[in-house]
Amino acid sequence: MSYLEVVGGNKNQRILAEKAATFAINYLFPKIRKYDILIQLGNNTTDCFEHDDREYEININRNVDHDDFITAIFHELVHVKQYIIGTMKDYTYNSWDEYINHPCEIEA
Repeated sequence: MSYLEVVGGNKNQRILAEKAATFAINYLFPKIRKYDILIQLGNNTTDCFEHDDREYEININRNVDHDDFITAIFHELVHVKQYIIGTMKDYTYNSWDEYINHPCEIEA
């Protein structure tokens, strides 16, 4: 069963995040029906983690402008797709250049 929860931020940010995430999920992995995604709208972090089989935590910096907020949600949900299809396995880097040129980051 699919589950999406958005917490933190203000009411408008939560509504926007849920709409953007729902759109991205339907576009990126429309046939996947088993996932549990928690999106936390916080102060300074934007990242994505897989905690268990199809259980994900996404942190979004709520203090960025509207376009960056939406872009961050889409970006992190591409990482969720990568976890689901198995392309997020070898995610190591030693420098900023390696990070931004990593295939997972280029796709996201």
